[in-house]
Amino acid sequence: MIRNKYFSDSSNDIRDSRGKVIEKRMDTVASKPISENDFLGSMNDSEKKIFQQHLEQESVPTGYPYLVRGAVLRCEYGSHQRKLNLPTCHGVYTSTMHPLVHEKDCVVGDHANISTYGICSSPQNTQKGAKVTLISENGANITGRACTPVIVGGKWLNGHPHTKIAKNRSNAKGVNPRSRTYYSALTTDSFLICAYRGLIKPMTSGQENTESVKTELRNPFPVVVDNNGNPAYGGDQMWFQDQIQKDGGCGPVAAANILAHIALSDPAVAAAFGLDPDPTVFLTQNAYRDFMDNIYQTVRPYEIEEIVDRLREKFPNSFRYIENKTNIPTTIGLWPISPMAEKTVEFAAQHGVTLDYTTLTNGDIRNGTYKTESIGYSQGMIFIQNAIYNDQPVALLNTFNKTEMINTATNRSLETQRHWVTITGYEKNENDMILAISSWGNEYTMSYKALYESWRSPLAAGSGMICFEVVQ
Repeated sequence: MIRNKYFSDSSNDIRDSRGKVIEKRMDTVASKPISENDFLGSMNDSEKKIFQQHLEQESVPTGYPYLVRGAVLRCEYGSHQRKLNLPTCHGVYTSTMHPLVHEKDCVVGDHANISTYGICSSPQNTQKGAKVTLISENGANITGRACTPVIVGGKWLNGHPHTKIAKNRSNAKGVNPRSRTYYSALTTDSFLICAYRGLIKPMTSGQENTESVKTELRNPFPVVVDNNGNPAYGGDQMWFQDQIQKDGGCGPVAAANILAHIALSDPAVAAAFGLDPDPTVFLTQNAYRDFMDNIYQTVRPYEIEEIVDRLREKFPNSFRYIENKTNIPTTIGLWPISPMAEKTVEFAAQHGVTLDYTTLTNGDIRNGTYKTESIGYSQGMIFIQNAIYNDQPVALLNTFNKTEMINTATNRSLETQRHWVTITGYEKNENDMILAISSWGNEYTMSYKALYESWRSPLAAGSGMICFEVVQ
């Protein structure tokens, strides 16, 4: 069972009657919302009157701190408080880069917005089922009926009166603004009502969370066992057999890492790519290299070996002098961004897999014309955050904008340029966002601030990022 470890909170281990842990985590049973009419219809007149008074009291605004992901929520009948989750950001953030939530962010489920509040003590909850034993917030064992929230009306109440957030994908390019769907942003005055009469209220806004938070892909990034029995973090272009592939194969390796990550969590994609269904077989150096080599044939860097050979034959003396001074490249790699994206989509299509991609660039070639662009600080940060939350590794290209990377195993630093790497996560603190990077089969870190500063240089022309998703 996969849990969002970054928003886990009080322990909710399930125990038997003797206190022995029989399951480390209690799943949240997904539930469907109940309509307001059905909810009111389940009440007698006295309950309706009390509920209406309660509703009017809670709906009086006392302030408007925005509610963001990670806000602590509590149900008046629940034994545990929980944090509000937001699996996919809406692209709207506070000035401190906390993602805002809106009135429809109340889907119940393990990987959704609302999770279990432990044990339900509501007298209206007469659902049948086995009782569970949890560890309470004060450390004692408590037994009762597991909480499964049923949200009345399927939305938060008392949203912000003015701030609206567009429904995901309704604000895409080409969509008429008049046809977009907007929902009210939430504040600490907003609340939910459970069909079991419980009131679910924010205890915090979530904006107070300034500690370092590490965020990774939801599904595991490929860790490959090399021929020496050591773990490699993704592929290594030095595994290629031909020197020209070793020199310019970083793009195909980044594509292989991303496609392998997709395949490892989707057996149908793995079968389409012809990968062994046993990860212990596929995630070995030779098998992974074969996959990289297969991708290289389509996601092919620009090779200039033949041009160099012709020049060497035509100007032997000049070339001999130059080669004594420096190494003459036989490949210029794969750049700018669009060719890498299009070739990766082409490779997937050859195997019956449809991919879509999103790019963010500092200049790119479109329809045969180079377009000058520039990535903004927040724009780049949001792109990475959204991709990782959506379980999409990010292919990052540095052109001539040198950026430092630090090897997490050796703590050695190096400057990278004209190189593709794969972003697999990040750790955000008050001052920076530290990116987790796969390159040459090693794990590195990179300062997002340093990356952004490198983007401001004219030498960054053609650099940028790509993320991919499978189109079902």
